[in-house]
Amino acid sequence: MIIRNGNRESIRMIWRACNLRRAGISAKPEQGFQQQFRFRHKNGSYRWIYTQASLVYDARGKASHMLGSHIGSITEHQQLAAQQHIADRQRAALLESAYQMPSGAGSRLAFHYVSRKAGELINRRPEALLGKHIWTEIPEAVGQEFYYVYQKAMTERLPIRKKLSALGSLVREPHVSRPGRRFECYFTDVTARKQTETLLAGQKYVLELMAANTPLSETLDALLQVIEAQAPKLHASVLLLDNDGVHMRHAAAPSLPQSYTEALDGLAIGPQVGSCGTAMFRREAVIVEDIASDPLWEDYRELALAHGLRACWSKPLLDVGGKVLGSFAFYFSQPGRPTERHNQLIDSTAHLTTITIRRHHEEAALRASEARYIDLYEQAPDMHCSVDANTGLLIHCNQRLLDVTGYTRDEVIGQLVWSLCHPDDQDAMYRLWQQFFPAWRDSQRRGCASSVKMVNVAISA
Repeated sequence: MIIRNGNRESIRMIWRACNLRRAGISAKPEQGFQQQFRFRHKNGSYRWIYTQASLVYDARGKASHMLGSHIGSITEHQQLAAQQHIADRQRAALLESAYQMPSGAGSRLAFHYVSRKAGELINRRPEALLGKHIWTEIPEAVGQEFYYVYQKAMTERLPIRKKLSALGSLVREPHVSRPGRRFECYFTDVTARKQTETLLAGQKYVLELMAANTPLSETLDALLQVIEAQAPKLHASVLLLDNDGVHMRHAAAPSLPQSYTEALDGLAIGPQVGSCGTAMFRREAVIVEDIASDPLWEDYRELALAHGLRACWSKPLLDVGGKVLGSFAFYFSQPGRPTERHNQLIDSTAHLTTITIRRHHEEAALRASEARYIDLYEQAPDMHCSVDANTGLLIHCNQRLLDVTGYTRDEVIGQLVWSLCHPDDQDAMYRLWQQFFPAWRDSQRRGCASSVKMVNVAISA
């Protein structure tokens, strides 16, 4: 018999034990054996062999012979067993993210198995739930959506998958079914996914407000409300740096007391001005775990504590050139440091807040530039007007033209530009217009204008 070296000793021990029993010398009560070992094939490979045997005794109770069998090759069996082992491990991992509950014929429903993860999701210790009635242990679920999902699954005996948040602040997605007499419920925590979806929807709404030129304070308030919904007991704030580069101005803080934000408005930034004033001064993030003991809050500690604020994390808002625009802050009523989730919110808030403020500044600069142009246009010593190149109609004119001609603006706008000329000069002006603007001549023949183009005309009087 050719046996792989690693199996020889175990085979020898089995046969020795059997021979001892046959000789009437038995040190152990076994009545047989079973073993797996590897035979060497002629081609050099090894094949798994499964053998089992039992001793057969005569009428006097002595072992007379051994009866056994060999399964010629269990290689495929080993592979199937390995696959089954993997499947068992996967099922065990699945159960650790779920809990099972068996159901009787009536409304008696007790916990049969509660995984560690399921215990975390429902804020209970798994071992404390075993054997307990589900609605007794989770009374907050009675009458809520999960309760009716369960009732539907038990009545219809069909699997149900539904998103809900009936068992606490987290969002759960249970898969409920009733195979046989057992009611199974697999919960998946989709809180992070739902928070991300909510955040993206909120950010989209803020961008729409920006596109509609909503006032900065309203846009920032909407943004901070979106952020505050992402973390419990979070109070968000935005302060802007004044044009003098020294003083802070309140911009938005939807959930902070007005008395607190008013006290901060107008303070000068510096190396020890709370979290926000210091962040703007240093041009870097400032994380204060406990306002009650941090030296940065020495001059403002009583103000913050009086309003129930204990932690404040602030980050400066910088434009593309590195100029400080302001800062935003996260306040909490308990001391603490940012988690990974908080850091993600800090980064996304800083980015979108900076974009919002920059766009507001750009829009303000554009409006100021337009106002200066209009002022120059209206106050110019020469007559200026804007004419539609397709129709020759006056679209706009400055005050000087109205003063010279004596018309009101309503009387001039919409008139043909040459109609304001002396009758003897109208033909010449008409031919001049046709010479430089053939598109207008073509459109006149068609009786319509294909598009509006403006031509600015300056006339000296």
